[in-house]
Amino acid sequence: MLSCGQKSHFDTFGFVVVRQAFSEMEMNVITKAFDNVLLQDRDGSPLSETGQSVWAVVEKAPDLIRMVENDKVFDTVKQILGPNFIWAGSEGNITSHKQHYWHADRPGDQEIKYPRLKAIVYLDKTSVKRGALRVIPGSHKLPFHTDLWPLQANHDRQKKNPIPGLGINSKDVPSISLESSPGDLVFFSQSLFHAVFDSFPNRRYIALKFAAEPSTHYEIGSLIKHSGYKSIFEPHPSFTSSKSSRIHSMIRPLREAKVRTLLRTLKQNTEEN
Repeated sequence: MLSCGQKSHFDTFGFVVVRQAFSEMEMNVITKAFDNVLLQDRDGSPLSETGQSVWAVVEKAPDLIRMVENDKVFDTVKQILGPNFIWAGSEGNITSHKQHYWHADRPGDQEIKYPRLKAIVYLDKTSVKRGALRVIPGSHKLPFHTDLWPLQANHDRQKKNPIPGLGINSKDVPSISLESSPGDLVFFSQSLFHAVFDSFPNRRYIALKFAAEPSTHYEIGSLIKHSGYKSIFEPHPSFTSSKSSRIHSMIRPLREAKVRTLLRTLKQNTEEN
């Protein structure tokens, strides 16, 4: 659970790092499970030069699912997003690129209004000069978020240097590097601008994604847009068959949102006919 200071830090700056949330023994189990899932995903073949990305990586291994139920994850997400937060999926990555240019996962003034959270566990040590996540504090809030729109445009297009509209190179954008050791948990708003520079081959990390309970048509539409209807409304069988009350608390609001979406669609179809 976050201290009052840590919670205020997240609210103000859009991120917080919980050091050594997982012990060395826990990380050994997590890393082994991660490596096994990714090895199975590529059918035992050697890792390609372009790296590897696996969706629903956590859902595919009991030792990874336990991460989500862990107090350091579950209670922190509850503090930030509220008691009825939902599971928005996971991904496991082994990266090969040296740079991942500035962007927000959920950009725009409408997206900012719907709180989404990502928790990352790096399986390899990162540092300022070696692949640490960089963030721009406070960029999850208006008007600063839209002031930085040239960063998002540059990420979506040709990734030019200097950045059109800002006149500085990507690596020179004022930011903070979140150095990490295995066992640390990095939480950040998905509307926060972030980037990676000077990375290294086979950089491994697990991303857990959460969202506040959707209460509007826009929020449900955004979940579908970024996750897909099937992915967001039909959680992995390992979650739906879980006996964990914490897992079920995260997918129960999804069932209710699905019913609301189906009823709205039925109503629209009836009115049109």
